[in-house]
Amino acid sequence: MEGLTGKIAFDQSGLRTDFQLDIIELTKDGLDKVGTWNREQGTNFTRNFTQMYTNLIESLHNTTLVVTTILSEPYTMYKENKEVLTGNDQFEGHNIDLIDAIAKILGFNYTIRLVEDGKYGSIDKKSGQWNGMIGELLSQKADLAIADLTITYEREQGVDFTMPFMNLGITILILIYPTFPIALKFQVSQFCTQSRRQSLRIFSHFSRLCHFGFGFTS
Repeated sequence: MEGLTGKIAFDQSGLRTDFQLDIIELTKDGLDKVGTWNREQGTNFTRNFTQMYTNLIESLHNTTLVVTTILSEPYTMYKENKEVLTGNDQFEGHNIDLIDAIAKILGFNYTIRLVEDGKYGSIDKKSGQWNGMIGELLSQKADLAIADLTITYEREQGVDFTMPFMNLGITILILIYPTFPIALKFQVSQFCTQSRRQSLRIFSHFSRLCHFGFGFTS
């Protein structure tokens, strides 16, 4: 049977099968079809990287993004003469240099704001509410976050992360005794996925992965 949305077929449970969905993106010119999805082939985008990059540049051009961050040397710091400065000029550090370079490449403006509660971001198990920079992204108080923020499973359920621009490993050294000919050395990359996650939980307050965190809400 053919309908307005294409072929119509149902399984034994009454659920529709053998259908295809169009992937639509909202642009400044209206709705634009960028791909399709079906159960057999999955997602298929019809635009190439050049088109995606061009659309990204156009969407960001001359826009002003709110960037939430937290004071943490040497990533984000106040300048010594911050009392006589205003706005973005009050801050310096690795994160500030990085966001400034990206803004120049993509052609957007930005406003740096320190996170109101001074926290990185964790979820309240009872209320399900996030605090810190993650909370500001989800509540749309900020468009992106840049900080020495640890990537965790919980945070990945709420926001999207870029690739980290710095990785810090953990190594434990012990004194070599005659009865211990080989020093114990732990490297996170040598563990299986499950062990890696457990190790990251144990050492998360020692090692941080510096990155941008982008939050998107529907």
